[in-house]
This record gives sequence, C-alpha cells and structure tokens, in this order.
Amino acid sequence: MRRARGAIERAELLLVVFDGSLPLTADDHLVLTETLDKPRVLVRNKCDLPLCWAPEALAAGEAPWVDISASQGHGLAVLEHTLGQQVLGDVSSGQEEVLLTQERHWHSLTRVLQNVQAAEQGLRQGIPLEFVAFDVTEALQHVAEVLGESCTGEVLDRIFSRFCIGK
Repeated sequence: MRRARGAIERAELLLVVFDGSLPLTADDHLVLTETLDKPRVLVRNKCDLPLCWAPEALAAGEAPWVDISASQGHGLAVLEHTLGQQVLGDVSSGQEEVLLTQERHWHSLTRVLQNVQAAEQGLRQGIPLEFVAFDVTEALQHVAEVLGESCTGEVLDRIFSRFCIGK
C-alpha cells in the first residue's frame, strides 16, 4: 500500500478503476478519499454485467466518471476522450497550450527561445547581421529537431540504446 500511495503522490492524473459488478468496499471508499485532491478520472468497469451501484455512490465531486467493459471494449472511446480532455483541456476553447512528452523537446524549445531572444537583442544593439543570422539559424535547427526534420547524434544514441538491433 505504501508503494501505491507513493505512486498516487507522484501522479499528475489518476485513473481510478472500480469493479461495477461488486458492491463498493471500505478500501474503495478509502481510495476515493485519498485521491480527492488529485486530478482523476473514475472508471466503473464491467458495465456489461449487472451493476451493483450507481456512479453517485462514489460522491466524486467534480471528477468525471466513465462506464467501460474492458473485456468487451465498450466505453473505451469515451474513456479515451475523457482522458484527453483531462490532459489537454478543452481544445476547442481557443487556448494555445502545448504538451511536451520528451524532455529533449523541452530543452530544444528552451534553446529556441534563447536564440530568438539573442537575435532580437542583437538587432536592437546594431550587432552585424551575420551574428544575428547565426542565432536565427541555431533557433531553426532546434525547431527542426523537435519536428523530427533533423536528428542529432545524441538522439540516435538514445534511440539505439533502447532497442536491440541484431540477429
């Protein structure tokens, strides 16, 4: 249970799954209480079987809940959509947010920002254009890395370290 609590603490979003074909237990209610302050999606599994409780029994507050049948595949599209909304927010809201899944993308985009700021500062200070062009070229190189149009040796090393290529 200690490991589970540690994982709950580190998680940015919880997917809390309950067996809908069995009555809720004291442990189920404990999980609900201990995860109350975390972003979460509640899932009632086994919706293809007779259900023993209504979602209102979870007293989930603002947390969304989804009925699924993992064995039959029912409700998985709704679950996927709900998770997407929780992670990305409402994409139709017009907010421009980006989700970076790789640490190297974060570093590359940080370098893009630094290069663009250096180029802008160079233009304001009247630095020769070839130096400003160098900063702009560097920024474009980092953008190409994020888009997969350019690949550094570091990226190749990381890729080949994760896969066994051979016989």
